[in-house]
Amino acid sequence: MDNPDTLTFQEYSVMDDGLVGKIPDFMPIQDAAGIAMASFTAYVGLFHETGAEVPLPPIARAHVPEDSFLDYNHMDTSAEENYQWPPDLSKFGWCITVLGGSSSVGQFMIQYARIAGFRKILTTASPSNHAYLRTLGATHCFDRSATAVDIASIASPSTSQSSAVGTNQPPNTEYTPLVFDAIGSVQTATMAVEILSCLTPDPMSRILVSPSVDEVPPGVEDVDYRGIYALVGALWDTSIPYFMAMEEWLATKEVVPNRIQVVGTVEQAHEALAMSRRGVSGVKLIMSIP
Repeated sequence: MDNPDTLTFQEYSVMDDGLVGKIPDFMPIQDAAGIAMASFTAYVGLFHETGAEVPLPPIARAHVPEDSFLDYNHMDTSAEENYQWPPDLSKFGWCITVLGGSSSVGQFMIQYARIAGFRKILTTASPSNHAYLRTLGATHCFDRSATAVDIASIASPSTSQSSAVGTNQPPNTEYTPLVFDAIGSVQTATMAVEILSCLTPDPMSRILVSPSVDEVPPGVEDVDYRGIYALVGALWDTSIPYFMAMEEWLATKEVVPNRIQVVGTVEQAHEALAMSRRGVSGVKLIMSIP
């Protein structure tokens, strides 16, 4: 923060070259503006906080530090032939539930879950966003008024698909249901706890990943609660391969950015903040520098 050249709300900002990535030639800069923070939060939330294996492209795997705290134990990063795919996600019942799927973070989480190999990707959102979320990878969409019982009935391992094609992985007997709360409010965190409680009686076998909430919701002591610390500059072993992977994912359209709504220039910042407080659905508000 001591160097104003590194701050935002200016035409150019100086960054370390390991903490930036190129965008494809076909992508407008406005579309790319909302990628980094939301997508990195989802990336850390899924691949760091849960131990789910990271499906990095080869160019990104080559830049994983040897002492990385991400879970790369399924592969030898120096040997292409030892990279095993798909990974074994049976401990999660091959399922993830994303609360707030149409939020900026939620949209990226759904895409990462699809890339990672989850077979059931459940999400909550307004019905008007359901069709779009299915294009990102969601397999089951619920209205935000759905009950925990409704969602858990689909998330249950008893409704999981059979073993993935091309794998001979045995079923995992240590079931750990997984819910990702992309909103981080007391209401959504409470819903997450209720869903997890429906799925297993073992409190510490329930994983809830979420941005920090202002108030710890009731029942959070009954789950394995994992807050997301997604500060790019502080997570070097995660950040460098992430940016290299994102370059390829965007170029191949494996990952797409949030839909955007341009609200004007920085002179309209107060208007944009007011729109955000009133609530927007399924889009990222973007301001441009004149």
